[in-house]
Parts: sequence; C-alpha cells; structure tokens
Amino acid sequence: NSSYDTPDVFVSSLEREDDEYSAGVTLGYNFKSDWMGDFVATTGYQYRDVKSTIENYTYNNHRVMISFAKEFTY
Repeated sequence: NSSYDTPDVFVSSLEREDDEYSAGVTLGYNFKSDWMGDFVATTGYQYRDVKSTIENYTYNNHRVMISFAKEFTY
C-alpha cells in the first residue's frame, strides 16, 4: 500500500493511495550432458496489479521470462 502526502492537482483533486499486489514464481533445471556440458534453463512468471484511488490509473502486468545459461570452463 502506498500513500502520498498531498494530492497532485494536475492529475486529481484526491489524495492518491495505491494498493499493490504482486506474485511470482521461477523454476529452473540443470541439464548435464556429456557432449554439450552443463547448462541451466529457467522460466518464470510474475503478476503485478495496482489499484489506485485516482480513477484513471490502473496497472496490471503479466511478465513471462525464459533464460538459458551455458557453463564454459577454460
């Protein structure tokens, strides 16, 4: 929850107060291969939702992430 000290008169005459919710999960797996070496694959999901007392401001975000990492030794 975020509260602001004074209203921004250029946006709204109300004092802004936001309620924010976010959640996420990330999963990874380490692959071991004799001919390719080790590499890690990860995938994740994040959800973020913000509701505000200013009626024209809402924020709803879904983010999906995928990454691969290869180990190099020399």
